[in-house]
Amino acid sequence: MAGTARKDGSRSVGHRVPFVARWPGKIAPNTTSEYAFYFTDLLATFADLLGADLPEGYGENSFTLLPALLGQPIDHRPKIIHHSNSTYALRS
Repeated sequence: MAGTARKDGSRSVGHRVPFVARWPGKIAPNTTSEYAFYFTDLLATFADLLGADLPEGYGENSFTLLPALLGQPIDHRPKIIHHSNSTYALRS
């Protein structure tokens, strides 16, 4: 499959897709954040939005990005390890 675009590698652009959010009155227009997050972080973020605690054993690798969305200081999540076809990439 040489020369074809694939989304299953550690260098795939699918691992570096911008996250766009709109929340009038909460998220200031035209703001950006360098916070690197992973899809699983949405679980902790939605729980945080709802004021809910996740049950024991749920979302242990999920970190809320709510402070980043609201323009507040945030501790960066632990590094993200992507792996595909025995190739690894570390994102921070």
